[in-house]
Amino acid sequence: MSALEGRAGLLDAIVQVSIGQTKMLVLPGERCESGSAEWMASQAMTMTLQALKRDFRSHVIILDMPPVLAGDDLISVLPQIESILLITSIGMSTLPDIKECYKHLKSTPIVRVVVNKVSEKTESSYGYGY
Repeated sequence: MSALEGRAGLLDAIVQVSIGQTKMLVLPGERCESGSAEWMASQAMTMTLQALKRDFRSHVIILDMPPVLAGDDLISVLPQIESILLITSIGMSTLPDIKECYKHLKSTPIVRVVVNKVSEKTESSYGYGY
């Protein structure tokens, strides 16, 4: 928010983190913000995303967004996103919910769908033996 509100420069707000040998640059969210969809659709967000794409051209930029059906945050920024990694969860994501997500996301390529919280293989599941 400090970068979007102009209280800090974009480069000052970015934090470098390491996980083992892997280094990442993270622009952390500082707090939950009411009216977040308005911030996502704002000129400040457009300029921030343009600056990230320009200044970090050799990097993969990942936006960790709330669930599609939880609000308008993703829909607000969707025109500026090149592709989507859709993450679903066994026991939480229903087929109707996933179909509804696809309706909202049809204008942007979905590169993969990740299904998490999958339990061990059961007798009724399809798969190759190990």
